Amino acid sequence: MIVSLYLPIAALVLFAIAGPVVGIRLRPVRGAWLLTVATAVTSVGYTWSLLLIFGTLIDDVPSVWANRQMLPVPDSIGIAAGVLLGAGLLRALLVTRKRRKLHRELHDACADADDELVVLADPQPQAFTVPGHPGRIVVSEGMLRALSPAHRRVLLAHEREHLNGRHSSLLAVVSTAAAINPVLVPVSRVVGFLCERSADEAAARAVGDRRLAAQALAVAALAAASPAPPVAPMASAFHRHAVRRRVVALQAPAPSRAHRFVIVFTVAFCAAVLVADLVATDELVDLVARLLPF
Repeated sequence: MIVSLYLPIAALVLFAIAGPVVGIRLRPVRGAWLLTVATAVTSVGYTWSLLLIFGTLIDDVPSVWANRQMLPVPDSIGIAAGVLLGAGLLRALLVTRKRRKLHRELHDACADADDELVVLADPQPQAFTVPGHPGRIVVSEGMLRALSPAHRRVLLAHEREHLNGRHSSLLAVVSTAAAINPVLVPVSRVVGFLCERSADEAAARAVGDRRLAAQALAVAALAAASPAPPVAPMASAFHRHAVRRRVVALQAPAPSRAHRFVIVFTVAFCAAVLVADLVATDELVDLVARLLPF
């Protein structure tokens, strides 16, 4: 077997285990971006490795049989790689289509609004963002009635940070990667949590009061305690993601800066995955060239 073919797959499994543990300890905004970049790189490496392993089935092509040589990868593994690759890409396609459809529907519903803020005539308390150009902050009348003026400032600052921080793009990347390989689902959940924490911290800075931000989050969550229709994956909801943990975090001091070691290690890890893919590609191309009769 060509060991380098399997290194990106092993790296993805290692990242799926260690990534959430490390990311949750970083500053929210930096942790969300680092995890997203690492998720994208490892997912691409994993997909490319599966493609290379599936490509080793070339030794079953009749024109290659004449050489009576076989690539050092069992056909069973090549077939399994093809199945995993096809299933993962199909799931990613379905997730992407669903996300784009929801985005179009939400954006079209807000197209006639003249302001960044769109108020829904809905008694059910809810609030979320609709990314795009321009992005929208959607808040229901029920949510506005449930919050005091000070709490509304927190909510609007929170949702505005989702738009400014491009959190919808981060969530799109990790949700697609998780569709390709469900092992990355825990990573995608941590990125979602960190996006909410990043918006919480931005809201706390905007109003200058962390306790007020925590109160606003708690009040919004209690008001929306009854079941509500789900919002789009790219539209982060202020009041529906690990509320208790976020309230506790807001009552603590602001998070400290991330250690440079973590950033350097993440960059090195991503570079190692890409190098492993390049090495595997080079080795496989060399072996195939030896098998082909021309």
